[in-house]
Amino acid sequence: FIRELETGINSQAIVRAILALADGLQMQVIAEGVETESQLKFLQDHQCKFFQGFLFSRPIPVNEFVKLLLGKDQKTIPA
Repeated sequence: FIRELETGINSQAIVRAILALADGLQMQVIAEGVETESQLKFLQDHQCKFFQGFLFSRPIPVNEFVKLLLGKDQKTIPA
């Protein structure tokens, strides 16, 4: 639903409904596939707090991800 969020009225309505339902059930939502600032703003304006997508980072290999988490400059980190 995120893909057409900027132009699709139906997608916007579905996302708002999902966020309202999750809020009513005291659940947290992670919006996946966020690629643009306008998508992010829409989600934030509707109280979505967690996001994933190319806007934040392209996919990276696991060893690079571990280095980011640990703040290491090593070339490889053993599994």
